[in-house]
Amino acid sequence: RAWVVERIEHALPLLVIAPAGTLFVSQSGECLTADGCFEIGTPGAAAGLVARRSELRAAEQRRDELSGTVAERQAMIADLQTAAADLQHQMRQAQIRRYEATQATAASRSQLDRVSRDRDAAATLIAAAERTLRTADERAIAAAAELEAARDAAAAVEPALAAAIADVRAALLPALQSPGFGSRFRFDYPGHAL
Repeated sequence: RAWVVERIEHALPLLVIAPAGTLFVSQSGECLTADGCFEIGTPGAAAGLVARRSELRAAEQRRDELSGTVAERQAMIADLQTAAADLQHQMRQAQIRRYEATQATAASRSQLDRVSRDRDAAATLIAAAERTLRTADERAIAAAAELEAARDAAAAVEPALAAAIADVRAALLPALQSPGFGSRFRFDYPGHAL
């Protein structure tokens, strides 16, 4: 037989009148028997304590496992941070190399442009020199032709000139042979002595 009381203190005065074997149960789960045994908690609370200790051991084991996992993760994070720092350093070095390569490329392009301009100027000068050379060749050919024509003309005039000189000599010779005249004048023509 069980009697339910609001609080276990209310069961104390009822112990003297309750029949033997009566169980008083409070609304909070505390038990008191008519022979004076007092039980705290719900029936099976001892099993609950064992279960709690088992849960505590499991929780401690889980805590230790999680602590190990946290330590592993922290070591992994430290390794990843080191790797990230290395990668950032490598990226900075790569950016520096890229900048230097860009500068070198720009300098090379500038030099190439300068060389191209110089090549174009040289090509212009060469073309002008070739034109000048062609003009000089044409003038040399024309001068050689004129020289040849002058030689031909001189060769053609030479017999007439020799005849004219002979005529002048023949006409002047008697006058030149007169006393006192020949010592004051001398006529020479290259290749023809008077």
